[in-house]
This record gives sequence, structure tokens and C-alpha cells, in this order.
Amino acid sequence: PFGMRAPWVVAQARAQGQATVLWTTCPCDWERPGAAEIVKRALEGIQTGTIILLHEGGGDSEQTLGALPLLIQALRDRGFTLARVDEVASMS
Repeated sequence: PFGMRAPWVVAQARAQGQATVLWTTCPCDWERPGAAEIVKRALEGIQTGTIILLHEGGGDSEQTLGALPLLIQALRDRGFTLARVDEVASMS
């Protein structure tokens, strides 16, 4: 929660050949501000390499799920290509 990572969790991930990754922007979709606002917040300051944190689980995620196709389209319209974190990590 809130990006907190215990040192032992990071060490255990490394020991298993895994990495821990945090996000670079969070539109605070858990506040349920509406799909349009989630998209607006997610796009603020967006740049190549941005990792957007969205929440699905732990409650009503209808607005987040509604925002997702709009966000994907908005990103594509701006020329971005979407990728999984593991795909991006393997490029570096």
C-alpha cells in the first residue's frame, strides 16, 4: 500500500531473480472521481516510460474499468505504445 516496500520483500524478490517496480503516476482512481477525471489525471505529465497505477479490486472498480478503454485510446491517439513492465524491462 502507498508504495511501501519492506527491505526483506525487495531482497526476497532479488533472490528469486525478480524485480520490484513502482508506478510513476497515480490518478487516484480509488477516490472514484468518474471515468473522465481518471483519464484526465492519468494523462497529466504523461511521457515515455510512465507507469500508470490503476486499482482493480478491494471495492467498486466500475469507474476505473470504464476509464481504461478511454485511457488506452487517448494514449494511442498521442502516439504512445502500451507495454507490460516485463516487456519494457527486457528492452533495457
